[in-house]
Amino acid sequence: MGGAEVKKKPALPQALDSRPYLCSLITTKDCMNYKHLNSEQRYTISVLLQRDEPMSRAEIARTIGVHRSTVSRELKRKSDGRGHHKYEHDLAQRKADKRMKDRPHADKFTDEMKRDASRYIIYAV
Repeated sequence: MGGAEVKKKPALPQALDSRPYLCSLITTKDCMNYKHLNSEQRYTISVLLQRDEPMSRAEIARTIGVHRSTVSRELKRKSDGRGHHKYEHDLAQRKADKRMKDRPHADKFTDEMKRDASRYIIYAV
């Protein structure tokens, strides 16, 4: 049959030198699947900001495959707060780990809690 061929998206190259190629392949919609940056992405942000000609936040976001607002929030929350506003990937990772540790976690509904709850429900009626 003479149906239209479906083109596969080529695999993304690993080298940062291929930035224009990466930027053309990654769309904002592709970036929306990520929830948290990992240490490799933080390291890449750090390297790209320390170049002689630093990349823009939007270019960095396309390179690491996230939305540009994710990069902006990352730089705002995890930069060195001592007036330097320098982004260091290891400091950023420590701050991210601390935020995760300090956030409120939902309690698990254990079997003991279920038994207590059923007792209260029975006696409340």
